[in-house]
Amino acid sequence: MSGFNQQVIFNYHFKNKRFARNSVAIVKEQQSVTPMSVVLESTSNPDYIELSVSKHYQLSKRQFVSGLRVEENDNISKDQLLFHLKGFLGVGSIQLKSPVDGKIFVLSADDQKIILEHRSPPRQIFSFYQGIVVGVGENFVEIEGKGHYLQGVYGVGGEVYGIMKNLKLYNSTLLCEDVTVEFCGYILVGVKTVEKGVLTRLREIGAKGIIVAYLSPENLSELGVDVSANVSIDLNGFAVILTERFSESSFQKRVIDFFEAFDGCQVSVSAFTQIRAGSTRPEIYVWGPDKACCSKPAFRVVADPYWNEIFEEMELLSNETVFPSGIKASSCILKKNGQKKTIPGVNIEKITIFS
Repeated sequence: MSGFNQQVIFNYHFKNKRFARNSVAIVKEQQSVTPMSVVLESTSNPDYIELSVSKHYQLSKRQFVSGLRVEENDNISKDQLLFHLKGFLGVGSIQLKSPVDGKIFVLSADDQKIILEHRSPPRQIFSFYQGIVVGVGENFVEIEGKGHYLQGVYGVGGEVYGIMKNLKLYNSTLLCEDVTVEFCGYILVGVKTVEKGVLTRLREIGAKGIIVAYLSPENLSELGVDVSANVSIDLNGFAVILTERFSESSFQKRVIDFFEAFDGCQVSVSAFTQIRAGSTRPEIYVWGPDKACCSKPAFRVVADPYWNEIFEEMELLSNETVFPSGIKASSCILKKNGQKKTIPGVNIEKITIFS
């Protein structure tokens, strides 16, 4: 069986954690949160900035001490006067101001140096999920809730939040001339693929992201993405997700059903992808009403020539099969409506069909 089984789940009950190093929780257990609720604040390690008076001026130790306007451990603000020494008859006075907010870490009369400690403002970590806080611990918050879940196969960008807008271009290409300012703030879905320049244009007009069936690596290169490098990059509030592959492909029916069911709903998207280590895939959570449906297992082929075909039953063969290409592999017989196909096991994905 394929090592990755793409999930599409309606009425998905989850319990997930949000982590951040050097963070503190700012929510409490049993508190309700939305995707944009801040749940953690993470502090960074301090930076140290050295200011040297002796580098530009020759002063005695006594002159350096007399010119200081601060003491060790003083809190300071940007442009605050740290050192001031008047010149003879007011000519050639020396002034030194702080380039940042922070505090005085060290004052060294011997070296005539002022060392500042500067910390960046705390980084806020959003909930991403909608639900109830059920656990708070060191560097994490645990959230429980229910939504609807779709997994992509590849994505670039970070986490984005917005409203799902289904363009229903399931078998069409989104053209540059069709991109309008009306897409601003939306996460666009239901687009088979896009022409060159569309991704750049969507970022310019303020769209939050787009979910497509397939894209070529050349499409992504306009965003500075090298697919072969397998490096996740931040697109500053924009995300791109593929649900199928990098070559010509249409949406699966279950993915179209997902877009149709939740058009106009709030959605949280994480485009982060890591394939070679840990196999992290893009995630889409929709915060819509419950959907009445039934589910049943099925088997999907994820390789040509039967790409995207769905079968109802699978029988594992005890012996390896030799295929026309000469490849010998562990195989399965897939069945539907009286038809049978022998497929290598690595090209089969177990899925759940909702109806």
